[in-house]
Amino acid sequence: MRIIGGARRGQPLSAPSHRLTRPTSGVVREAIFDILSARIAGSRVLDLFAGSGALGLEALSRGAVQGCFVDRSPAACAIIRLNAQTLHFQHVSHVVCGAAPPVFRQLDDEYDLVFIDPPYAFREWCRLLEELGRSGIFAQDGMAVLEYAAREQPPEIPITFSTVRQRSYGDTGIAIVRASTRS
Repeated sequence: MRIIGGARRGQPLSAPSHRLTRPTSGVVREAIFDILSARIAGSRVLDLFAGSGALGLEALSRGAVQGCFVDRSPAACAIIRLNAQTLHFQHVSHVVCGAAPPVFRQLDDEYDLVFIDPPYAFREWCRLLEELGRSGIFAQDGMAVLEYAAREQPPEIPITFSTVRQRSYGDTGIAIVRASTRS
């Protein structure tokens, strides 16, 4: 697995060795960043269920100014720190070992882009997005990228969000959403 674009293009990434982590494929990452290209530079990103940190690190490579990475696995958190250091992003990266949404109370920045890539069995989309919207950490014009199993129904989106784009790439579905109203 490698960074596919930006200043660190081609740099390798380490991934946790346990089977609970499913890294986002290069094809899906490229599609996501093609869609979001105009929004990356200068953004603050939050990478939930971060695993290796590939999505947030890709954003940093493409010009994001800050990345916060959240994963409940200590092994994944250690890999994210290693990847950030290897890519020389440790000074603009913050790793929080904890579960979303409870970890939202520990965060005090506003994020322009939120990557949400939980295990495919995850079913709490609506609750997670509602908590994200109420937390005060989601920027008013922010966007969230949801990654899910394409063979499943798309995630349930609360009425406080609207879907901007939805696509499938092989086994992976992505939905890009934004807050419909400010609560």
